[in-house]
Amino acid sequence: MRAILFDTETSGKENGEVIELSYCDVYCDSVDEFGRMNQLSRGTITTHRFKPERGISFGACAVHHILPRDLDDAPPFDLELLPPADIYIGHNIDFDLKFFPNRTPARTIDTLALFRQHDPSAEHNLGAAYYFVAGMNPSARAVAAGAHSAEVDVKMTFEILVFLQNAFECYDLEELADRSDEARIPTHMTFGKFKGQPVSAVDNGWRGWYRKQTDPDPYLLEAFDRYPYSTR
Repeated sequence: MRAILFDTETSGKENGEVIELSYCDVYCDSVDEFGRMNQLSRGTITTHRFKPERGISFGACAVHHILPRDLDDAPPFDLELLPPADIYIGHNIDFDLKFFPNRTPARTIDTLALFRQHDPSAEHNLGAAYYFVAGMNPSARAVAAGAHSAEVDVKMTFEILVFLQNAFECYDLEELADRSDEARIPTHMTFGKFKGQPVSAVDNGWRGWYRKQTDPDPYLLEAFDRYPYSTR
């Protein structure tokens, strides 16, 4: 079974193109007498850069600091450069995986969903989650300062993955993928009028409005079914 952790940087929020891809293999060094992995390790990180067809937005440049001139000699995006795998891992993995329709459907481990389940009250973006698991210290800052480089994001996501593996005592990647699938069904709202409140606090009027949206989150819709509106 092959597991790959990866991250992308894009040219913008709207119709963004992949301009940077970093990935590494994730595997276990050893297993115990029951066949469970003892410790996760990662392989060498590979990074590719691509020249977008439509340029890079100023907002995107402000996030990842990749300028158009940095990509003058880069090739066009090639979705085949992400190797095939049985499990893909990432922080908000659905965002990155959507750029690789040739690699879906596949099993996934979403460290964002798992971290949100671990501590619903914490901030869940990659940088905040990394500081949470690595500690507020200069060595963590030295890594996090490079956030929004795909390679650095891969490094931070791996540290979060190891933390979550131990926190949930999931000593098998398939088991962790199962846990991730369950964690995608939110117990608390992460946006909108009811942000921070339990899903059960979302009234039926808002639920009905959300169901009519163009692209509603299927995991939130499942949460609506699982946690009916309650005034208690």
